[in-house]
Amino acid sequence: MNNFNRGISRGNAKFSIAWLFVVLLVFSTARSLYAQTQLINSDFELSDSTNWLFSNNATTNQWVVGSAVASSGTGSVYISEDAGVTNSYNITSATVSHIYTEVNFPAGQNAIVLSFDGKGIDEVSPSGGTTYDYLRISLDSLAPTNGILPSVMNQLPVVFCGQPGFEKTYVNIPASMAGKTMFLVFSFKCDAVIGTPTPGFAIDNILLKAKCLIPCLE
Repeated sequence: MNNFNRGISRGNAKFSIAWLFVVLLVFSTARSLYAQTQLINSDFELSDSTNWLFSNNATTNQWVVGSAVASSGTGSVYISEDAGVTNSYNITSATVSHIYTEVNFPAGQNAIVLSFDGKGIDEVSPSGGTTYDYLRISLDSLAPTNGILPSVMNQLPVVFCGQPGFEKTYVNIPASMAGKTMFLVFSFKCDAVIGTPTPGFAIDNILLKAKCLIPCLE
């Protein structure tokens, strides 16, 4: 091989290595830009490190972490009228009780999805209108006050009830939460009139994830 051809071969090799580096860099950057952040992964087992806080306003119908019921494993968080022995609630005790935790939503990651396994018949409206005993989920900058539901403007527009067995539920969180620190609040309400005491509401396997819909440039 003459010197001219050797020069071309060496040039091609350098170009190939440089091009490979660029491709790897772009691939690595793309993975980073589309990265998914797991904000909560809570199964209420002994190894669960999520810092859940409780705001129970009644001596009955309190949120407890226990083993009376579970979607998987042995534990869940549920409403109980007897300190966790059963997953039943007292339909004559007016209640607004909360379980909540603080969440730091990453800036720029505006595709946010909450999922959980939930069950609870509670009190479903027979006409499809107002529901009286139910679960609500809210995102609030302030911790909840026992006995009071978070402001309507902070409640997600879904009422949960009428589910006798555990079912996976997915909730899209507003993209406007990205970059904010908020309290994720699960609230149980009972109006002390009628209802279905067993099962009371129970939650397991709470998962909250955030990612970018488009490459994050921040």
